[in-house]
Amino acid sequence: MVPSRPVVLAAVLLSLPLAARSAALVEDTLFKEVRSASRLPDAPVDERRYPGTVRVLDAADLRRLGGDTVAAAIGRLPGVVLYNQTGNPLQPTLDLRGWNAAPGPATIVLVDGVRVNEADLGQVNWQLIPLETVERVEVLPGPNTIYGKDALAGVIAIFTKRGSKKTETTASAGAGSYGRADADASVRGELGGFDYAAAGAHAREDGYRRGASSRMTSVNGSVGRRSDEGDARLTYEFADDRLDQGGSLRQGEFESDPRQRVSIVKTDSLLNAVAFNGRRKLAGWLSGAVLGQFRERLENTPLNKGRTSISASSAKLRSAGGAGQFTADGTAAGRRLTLNGGVEGARAEAESASAGFFGAAAFKTATGTRDTRLGSWLTGSADLWPSGPTLTAGARWDRTTLDFKNRTKPTDDGMRSYARTSPRVGVNWEAGRGASLRASYSEAFRAPTAGELSALGPFSSNPDLRPVKTRNTEIGAAWRHPAWGEADVAAYRSLAQDEIYAVFDPVGGFGSNRNIDRTRRQGFEVALRPRIGKADAYLNYSYTEATFENRFVLDDALFTGTQTVNPGAEIPGVPKHRLSAGASVPLPGGLRAGAGGQCVGSSRFFGDEGNLNRKLPGYCTMDLDASLERGAWTVSLGARNVLDEGYATRGILAGSGGRLERFVVPAVGRTFSARLRWRFAAP
Repeated sequence: MVPSRPVVLAAVLLSLPLAARSAALVEDTLFKEVRSASRLPDAPVDERRYPGTVRVLDAADLRRLGGDTVAAAIGRLPGVVLYNQTGNPLQPTLDLRGWNAAPGPATIVLVDGVRVNEADLGQVNWQLIPLETVERVEVLPGPNTIYGKDALAGVIAIFTKRGSKKTETTASAGAGSYGRADADASVRGELGGFDYAAAGAHAREDGYRRGASSRMTSVNGSVGRRSDEGDARLTYEFADDRLDQGGSLRQGEFESDPRQRVSIVKTDSLLNAVAFNGRRKLAGWLSGAVLGQFRERLENTPLNKGRTSISASSAKLRSAGGAGQFTADGTAAGRRLTLNGGVEGARAEAESASAGFFGAAAFKTATGTRDTRLGSWLTGSADLWPSGPTLTAGARWDRTTLDFKNRTKPTDDGMRSYARTSPRVGVNWEAGRGASLRASYSEAFRAPTAGELSALGPFSSNPDLRPVKTRNTEIGAAWRHPAWGEADVAAYRSLAQDEIYAVFDPVGGFGSNRNIDRTRRQGFEVALRPRIGKADAYLNYSYTEATFENRFVLDDALFTGTQTVNPGAEIPGVPKHRLSAGASVPLPGGLRAGAGGQCVGSSRFFGDEGNLNRKLPGYCTMDLDASLERGAWTVSLGARNVLDEGYATRGILAGSGGRLERFVVPAVGRTFSARLRWRFAAP
């Protein structure tokens, strides 16, 4: 009977109303709270009342999903698009539900309420979010109205660890393949009514790609004060990284030696960030919350040498802003009523300069951009009748102004302003006995970034880009049972208008952007977490269709002709199928053993928007983990890609020597690691 439980769970999902009447009663503790249901985490809601899909991962879930980074763990969830375009595994590209982050990501990523998407292109530097500092991750796929512009694909909210009443000290050191060595230490506790947390980490490795080494140092700290009436917390983060990127290889080069490196890209950066979060209960039902933040990142690329180009660049990225919100939450006539609203403002500045050669053509650029954002929102929910469905409705207004300065060519200076109101409505029905249903409609938009409006080097810009708009419809169902486990299924359809699309030549190193009239993402996701004895298991699957929906013409990769894109053509970089599964089993004597794996389907090459060429092949990988705990000490062993599957996660079509070439970015081969951890917690 045990092996059949996942099959039974899937069958139950097909008849949720019947399951709701026949399943055993479920404890409320089986359902997690959603802190990111509002812009600031002042009023968490039960996931059964959130009008959309949400994946909540605590520290134990992150370990269960495996991987050595936050992005790797999130990459095992359904609906995630994850690949590597730099050739350094610490710098993955991650997006949601069929968006491929080209030319910029469509997902907002927040750490303790602060957006960490960079000011120039909106990219996320995942290496700057140390896994050991993360307490909780909430993934909210689909257009998210209350977070404002850029949340076309969804929101990933990350919460870091803070102190508790019991003092806890940890330290660990590890080593692994390709010269990997790292160490970290942390302390958390409470003193004089204030909670505190501090952590530091250092890591280095020679790199899977020869000569593509990495070095990371980070320091994080926070101090806060909590009471029944409110909470205040100040956080600080410092990071210093030096990363070499392996870049892409021709198909033949990849097949002969995937560890080689042809291009040379060296980068380094310094990050300083500070944030304040506060919340307080006011009168009666009312509470308030505020956020203030400042973030500065200095980025330097002293050498970027491609096959036909060489350049150097630098950038200074700064952002500062704040938000304030109120929440009213109470019960009247047996019905729960909530109202949430607020305002948000931020200014992001980017100063960048670059110089080099594209072939024989020299170039030099220097630009400055100021992005001023202002937004306000109001949303409310109410039970339609006592113990009945919950209706949620709201809207957000956003305005963003881009002031662009070309330091070397002032005639290209300009200012663009974009504004839009995005609505949202949803309904949740707690059917009882662990079953719940949901349906929602939401809209979102994304204004062009400065990096999209302006081109690199000597190539033309497109200052007339229009903002991207999306409309999303979604239905879903969830089921929880204390003995059998939990399951969630969702189906969605998202239509985009004026999507900004990059036409890019990775060999020459330049590109341009344009609006595509209509695109579509649709699919379904299944997440199962069966309980099989003492084993901790999961099974996640997603089917994603990402397609162009109108006929248009693009330059061909050889730039000697054009390619026609017809309605229904697949958008590059988005695999239709993703499956991940794993289990961890406790054994006698403090031992634990686990195995996990994932299979990712084939996808189109970037540059093959017309769908005329062979796809990038899919792949399957397997990981193994084992640990032994003895008192305060834990020894763990891990193996990634144990079958040494040789695969690539990203493919690009480009012209080289007058012919079409397939370029791929190799994934990391088989690796082994060992770690010794010490943990002391005061009684």
